[in-house]
Amino acid sequence: AESFVWSTGDTTQTLAATENGIYSIIGFNEFCSLSLETEIEVIPYAQINMLDTLVDCDGGPVLLWAGGNGTMQWSSGEQEAAISVAESGWYTCQTSNSCFTDKDSTFVAVLDVPDDLIPDSMTLCTGIPLTLYPTYDQGIFSWSTGDTLRELPIEEPGEYTLHLNHMGCETDDTTFIKLEEGVNADNLLIPNVISPNNDGLNEVFRPQFTRLPEQEVCSLPGVNSRIVIFNRWGEQLHEDPCHWSALRAFDEPYDSGIYYYIIQLNSCAVSNMEFEGTLHLLRQ
Repeated sequence: AESFVWSTGDTTQTLAATENGIYSIIGFNEFCSLSLETEIEVIPYAQINMLDTLVDCDGGPVLLWAGGNGTMQWSSGEQEAAISVAESGWYTCQTSNSCFTDKDSTFVAVLDVPDDLIPDSMTLCTGIPLTLYPTYDQGIFSWSTGDTLRELPIEEPGEYTLHLNHMGCETDDTTFIKLEEGVNADNLLIPNVISPNNDGLNEVFRPQFTRLPEQEVCSLPGVNSRIVIFNRWGEQLHEDPCHWSALRAFDEPYDSGIYYYIIQLNSCAVSNMEFEGTLHLLRQ
């Protein structure tokens, strides 16, 4: 044939068919013509296009959509175009038709970042180390102090804020640190002699905190104390949270001699501390 005419109107010898349908062609020469027809089915390219990473900040589940146009097969076993997943990990989908095959993968991060990362308030005991430990252990930590490690050592009372960013899931939490005196065996001063003779020195039996010698232990924030005095025969003479002035009822003085004490303390540093010892009462 010397010339050609397609049913599409094209006059080339070959034709690129892009749509389904019946295509016919007539070939001519100077003596005769010949016509042919054929049915064309255009098979589209099987293609999947998924995000490289998909992050869910609400604890899942996550809807994955492959976006392909063939028969689907997920690595998790499903054969639908869209699946629901509740666990973090890599998910792969393959699509295929009679001509083409394509495959793509995505990483799904199912995160559940809590709002309560640190306590609303905490107590810093004087002389006792305190460290803030967030309940969540992944991501980028940014403290209001400028620190970027997960744990934050606390040396001063005040307000501290933590900002957490884990793969784009962000939250903030704040705590208030209050200061209390940390009374323990190392910083408690217990007198062993009192001389209530109105000279202003050693007038009463009063345990004291070495860092604040002018204050009674019972007056310190966060400290609960109990003082019990006995005579040498084990008879309880006195009980008070703060001190013993060596006086009976109606201010009648106790005699000079040896007495015994039990001191019970609870503070932010140590609970259920108990101290026992002897006390010399000297009167002039």
